[in-house]
Amino acid sequence: MVPHPDDQPVSLRDAETARHIARAAARGGQAERRPTLDQLLAAFGADPADPAALRRVEAALGLAGVELPDGGLATAAPGARVELRVRAVDPGSRGTTVRRAVVGVGALAALVAGVAGASTVVGGADGGGTRVADALPAATTTDAARGAAATTGARGTTGARGSAATGARKATATTTGPTGPSAAERREAARKAAAEKRRAAEKRRAADRRAARRKREARRRAAARKLVTVRLTPAAATYLCVDDGAGRQLFAGTLSGPRTFKGRRVRLNVGLASTAVTVNGKPYRLSGSPAGVDISRAGVVPLPLGNRPC
Repeated sequence: MVPHPDDQPVSLRDAETARHIARAAARGGQAERRPTLDQLLAAFGADPADPAALRRVEAALGLAGVELPDGGLATAAPGARVELRVRAVDPGSRGTTVRRAVVGVGALAALVAGVAGASTVVGGADGGGTRVADALPAATTTDAARGAAATTGARGTTGARGSAATGARKATATTTGPTGPSAAERREAARKAAAEKRRAAEKRRAADRRAARRKREARRRAAARKLVTVRLTPAAATYLCVDDGAGRQLFAGTLSGPRTFKGRRVRLNVGLASTAVTVNGKPYRLSGSPAGVDISRAGVVPLPLGNRPC
């Protein structure tokens, strides 16, 4: 196995990327333990033609406890697989030196890109395979975020909180919107409600008119049942006097032709008994000349002299 240079500084970004790759190689399968050279360099954003970039990758992997084949990355052919062996890291070794934190706040932004770069596919001869970040346990991302927060300090933390709050407000504004009906829908609903109200009012008015008509007809029928119809047909011209029993005179004079009277009560004073009389279509025979009668729905009652009309 090739030794790793101890004098090569390692950025925070490269250290984090190497740590992810080491975990994936230690816990994953063949695809994680034997990535291609191109995949390995792409995770660090390194140029295969740049020897300094190759040394930077080797130093970062060595810091993470990853041993490379003899000759290092410089002897590996493009597309060839590189076997990664993970060894335990001595806490007192160079991994704990100041080289781990040579970058400051600027490395935080690079760390974000580095984590994304670490998600590059590791393994698979055809460029496919398992993403390094997918092969790591869930706690890895939490550890990375916790380490980044410790590096940035109070100012970076405040900015992150502000960004998170702004994002939350934007998310709230995006997801929260009008859920009620539109103005056109409200107008249409109001129009339909008004039309339904008018139809209901018209139905009530029509029902009231029908009820009033039925009441009038019932009253007319009831009144008709209380009336009497008296028809007189004289055999010869005769004297006749008629009133309604309430003092109102209906006829007084000579009757020379048929005549009909209607009312709740009809009182007659007829000169000749030969005059034909019908009550509601039924014949009634006068008892003498002159004759007086009081006719109502209760029947026909003869009237004595002195109580007759006129």
